[in-house]
Amino acid sequence: MHRNIAASLLFICLGVGVQAQESDQLEEVIVRADPPMRVLRADAAEAEKALYEVFNAVLAEPESEIECRRNRPTGSLVRSAPVCEPAYARILRSEATRRALRIGGFDMASVRAADDATPEISRRNSILVEKFVVAINENSEVRQAFVNYQQKQQALAVALEGRSWSRD
Repeated sequence: MHRNIAASLLFICLGVGVQAQESDQLEEVIVRADPPMRVLRADAAEAEKALYEVFNAVLAEPESEIECRRNRPTGSLVRSAPVCEPAYARILRSEATRRALRIGGFDMASVRAADDATPEISRRNSILVEKFVVAINENSEVRQAFVNYQQKQQALAVALEGRSWSRD
């Protein structure tokens, strides 16, 4: 595609050059192309990953480390978008699911047992958010990673706002 654009620009420039010889004036043509959505999405995902790596290093609490993973639903060939969550959330949900299965399958009692993890995850998330804010305010490396992440997210949001759906 870039070759087609380059060839088109060369053709336009040659045409402008011929006209310029006749009128002795050159017209400057500036061409700008927005990056493809896949590039913007990849940049935002990479910035998010970098942010969590820096935060995890500063926090140094293995149970609270934020992990980003892509899941593939059972029976599907399509992987989900990356899901980032603290390790304790995955651990608590796994424990609650094991308790639910021991109760006897998937009836209402087992569903309630699996939901038991939700309040504890919410409580710990609140504490983690406070630690995150402190890290951003007190650590320049975390702050820079956060600013970079915000910029990438903003670029993606602006691009999404200005475009209709496309598969690039």
